[in-house]
Amino acid sequence: MIDAHTHIGRVKSWSRKLIGTVETGLPELLEYVESQNLEKVVLLPVARSYPDIGEDIVKTDSVLKAYSLHPDKIIPFCAFNPEDSGLREKIREAVKNGCRGFGEHKVETRVNDERNINLFRLCGEHGLPILIHIDNRFNPDFEGFKEVVSKVEETVFIVHGPGWWAQIGGEKTSEVYPRGRISEPGEAVRILEEHRNVYADISAFSGLNAISRDRDFGRRFLSRMSDKLVYGTDFPCINPDGLQFGPDRSHISLLESYNLDEEAFRKITRENILKILRPDEHNAR
Repeated sequence: MIDAHTHIGRVKSWSRKLIGTVETGLPELLEYVESQNLEKVVLLPVARSYPDIGEDIVKTDSVLKAYSLHPDKIIPFCAFNPEDSGLREKIREAVKNGCRGFGEHKVETRVNDERNINLFRLCGEHGLPILIHIDNRFNPDFEGFKEVVSKVEETVFIVHGPGWWAQIGGEKTSEVYPRGRISEPGEAVRILEEHRNVYADISAFSGLNAISRDRDFGRRFLSRMSDKLVYGTDFPCINPDGLQFGPDRSHISLLESYNLDEEAFRKITRENILKILRPDEHNAR
C-alpha cells in the first residue's frame, strides 16, 4: 500500500481528548511506514505555515532532503505560492531534483484566481499532478473548482478537504462535515465521472466522514469510483478521538470493512497513485 497524503512538521490537535500540538519528523514518518507495512508514502510540503491554526508543515527543501535520504520510501512533492516570482523556474528545479507532484496546495487565493490557473498550467506542462485542499478558507471554493477543471484539462488534480467532500451527496447543506444518509450522488461524484483529470483523496476526517456517513452509498461509491480514488491518511494529523491518522488505521480499516473486490481495493490503495504519477513519462522529461 502507498499512503498518498503524509506530512512532517507540527500540527495542532483539534480533539478535546488531546490538547496541544504534535510534532513529527522523518524518523517518526519512517516508523509509521514500517509499523503499517507501507511500500511508500507521498510526502507533501506546503508553501507557507499557518500559525493561527497551529500548523507548521515542512517546505519543499525539507521534503527533498528526506527523499535524498530514503528514496525507496518517499515520493516527494513540491509546493509554492501562486504569487511567487520565478514560479516556472522553481517548479522546473523541483522536478529536476526529483519531485513527482505538486502539493499539498493549500493557499488562501481563490481557486479560480488567474494566479492559481497559471500555477496549475505550469504543473501540467511539467507532468505534475496537484494535490489540492479545498474549503472555505483555502482555495475557496467548490464552485470555482468546477470552472478550473474545465479550463485546465491538461493538469491532473487530486482533490481533498471539507469543501470537496461535503459535495459527495446531492443534498444542500451548510455543514462542514455533513452527516447522515445520501439520497443521491452530489456534484463531487459528477466531476469524478465526467473529468478524466480529477481524482479524490480520502484522507483526513473529511474523506473518512464522506465515505462512512452512509455505508450503503459508501460501498457503492468506492466500488464504482475505484479508478478515481486515492488512499491517504493526512498523517500526522489527529482524529476526533485524539489518535493519529495513519497509525489509528481508521481509513484502511474502513476500506477493509466494505469487503471491496481485490481489484478495487488494490486500485485505491496503490495502483491509482502510481498511474497518476506516470513514472515512464516523468523519467522521459
